[in-house]
Amino acid sequence: MMKDVYKNWRRSFVSGLDFIRTRDSVIIEHPVYVSRISELFQTLSAGIMELAATRPNLNFSEITCDSLYDYHQEERSGDPAMDFMIVTAKRLCDSLRVSEIFYDIEALSFCLLVVQGRDKYAMKYLHRLMRPAVMLYRIRDASHFTGMRGGKPKHKLYREAMELAGEYMRRHPEATGPNVARDVRSKLSVNYERPPAEETIRKWLRSF
Repeated sequence: MMKDVYKNWRRSFVSGLDFIRTRDSVIIEHPVYVSRISELFQTLSAGIMELAATRPNLNFSEITCDSLYDYHQEERSGDPAMDFMIVTAKRLCDSLRVSEIFYDIEALSFCLLVVQGRDKYAMKYLHRLMRPAVMLYRIRDASHFTGMRGGKPKHKLYREAMELAGEYMRRHPEATGPNVARDVRSKLSVNYERPPAEETIRKWLRSF
């Protein structure tokens, strides 16, 4: 059985980790996050495919994530396809403003899976590459999250509001927060006498 490695740590620290884990468990369903990461995936994958198209003689089909990472870690060179992947991964880290030291596995795997057409698996690695951006977002919105950690129950219409927001943002990917909140409240007001305020919905849209 795995031991509780934080057993003797400050309680506030441990509760903070539990809070982050809870937020991470639902983030992939949050409409704003889904919209933004989908846009990023399209932009990044298109850029990687454009780079790969400039080297049509390279064969990436036989490369695995394990073999690519071993090649990178052992600082080998001479394999044109793997060398291309390493350079492309470095460009990806620069583009996303993430540390290559900490995110080299994710970057290499993402690039390789994109050129192999395995988008579903590539997206898994993009979620990980987005961790610094998500952490920064949460730090900048710390006051809101402090309130959420107080243990207040979610509004009974929260889930329905987020589903409506997701539908609206899929139809209008360039929509701003106020526009989304206004549309969601308008739809909720049809069926409920006291729908949440637009500002409340906007706060929900910011919280992931």
